[in-house]
Amino acid sequence: MKLALNLIPPEWIRIITNVLEVGAKKYTPNEWMNSLNTENHEVFKSEKREAAKRHILEYEEGNVHDLESGKHNLAMAAVDLLFVYWYDLKKKKEPLPITAETYDRNACEECQYCGAVISQGFYHFCDGMIKVTNENLYNKCQYCGMLVDKQYLGHLCSGRKHNKDSYNKSLADAIVKELKNIDKKIEDRINKFINKNNKDIPEELKVRPEEFSNLIQ
Repeated sequence: MKLALNLIPPEWIRIITNVLEVGAKKYTPNEWMNSLNTENHEVFKSEKREAAKRHILEYEEGNVHDLESGKHNLAMAAVDLLFVYWYDLKKKKEPLPITAETYDRNACEECQYCGAVISQGFYHFCDGMIKVTNENLYNKCQYCGMLVDKQYLGHLCSGRKHNKDSYNKSLADAIVKELKNIDKKIEDRINKFINKNNKDIPEELKVRPEEFSNLIQ
């Protein structure tokens, strides 16, 4: 939708610009933007609201023009209120509470046992889940209380890190598990490479995976 800018009288633009020029000369151009989304955000808004009230009061008492700048008091008040409005418009919105309603249903789901909203695929175990599953599959971390799959050796919580022996053992187990995964991936790639190169050659010339492993040891 195109804005009907012709509805704005040219005089309004001139009036606002004249007032902004007063601030630009007194301070620096656009200095009024510097407090946006800082610790002074609300302070600046409060100051400008009070300034607008003072200019309106001066006008109502018969003082049409501001004594310091010489500009119309109502024009000064209008610009102060525009500052406040602009700050409200540009203020960073606080994130909504994490609930099933505020998350994309395609990306998140609600645990049917505890009600927590979690990202799909996120590693999640709760007390409600363990009651309906095989208890032999899980351990409860003695440091943080989290339910952890017994096959998952990489669980390191802040409480566990304070116990050096337990931390080192868990870290070592996790590293060994990762190295085994790497070895398995290398073995799979070697077998795939051999099978690919064994195509269309005489049977007696084909290399067996176990023979190849001996060659590279």
